[in-house]
Amino acid sequence: MKTEKNSPDLLDLQVWTMIESLRVWEDVKLTDALAGKRPRVGAWDCPCCRLWNLDGNGCDPCPISEYSGEDCCKGTPYDEVVWALGTGLPGPIVFHMGLEIDYLAEVTQGLLARY
Repeated sequence: MKTEKNSPDLLDLQVWTMIESLRVWEDVKLTDALAGKRPRVGAWDCPCCRLWNLDGNGCDPCPISEYSGEDCCKGTPYDEVVWALGTGLPGPIVFHMGLEIDYLAEVTQGLLARY
């Protein structure tokens, strides 16, 4: 779906992908981590990445990228989630996933404030 920058259609799409991202992080990834399973956190598992990053256009207009000012979730808690997964320790994994969920909620609230 091609949308113009700052259009209502783009804002609707950004809000939808953020709500879906929050759902995935809370209902799937965090649930897996709490159950002792290794959650999948790659671009194929992210609604925003699947829509904006995997098409070869970079992250524009991903709302996470717009909020952080960086591509590929740099400047977000995502890198710490990846680090925590590397430790294999449930405590750090769940803690850093919680920070990522809080960050995604903050981005979503910022988008909703634009309505």
